[in-house]
Amino acid sequence: MNWSSFEDGIAIVKKEGKNIFFFIDGDEYHSYSQRMKKEALSDKEVVHLLNQHFVSIRLNCYKEKEEKIARKIFSPNYIPSIGFLTATGEKIKFDFVTETKKNCRDL
Repeated sequence: MNWSSFEDGIAIVKKEGKNIFFFIDGDEYHSYSQRMKKEALSDKEVVHLLNQHFVSIRLNCYKEKEEKIARKIFSPNYIPSIGFLTATGEKIKFDFVTETKKNCRDL
């Protein structure tokens, strides 16, 4: 995955006009976040599609600044969660992930 920080990702979006993929997760010990990374965000097809069509931004809800950004944009109640925005900031889709590969490919 070509992950960007929030600030760098927004700059890329403004320059390239790509839509945004947000992955909102916890720390490295959060089992569902690890499952999402292992099962979906390591899948070559998923990674290729996300890198080709989106600017990917990962927000860690255990970091105060990133948690505030996630709450402002999506108000997630669960982690991991994924969200998609247009380049102009309109929500395309936001979802709590339970079946990672299926959800990622269906979006």
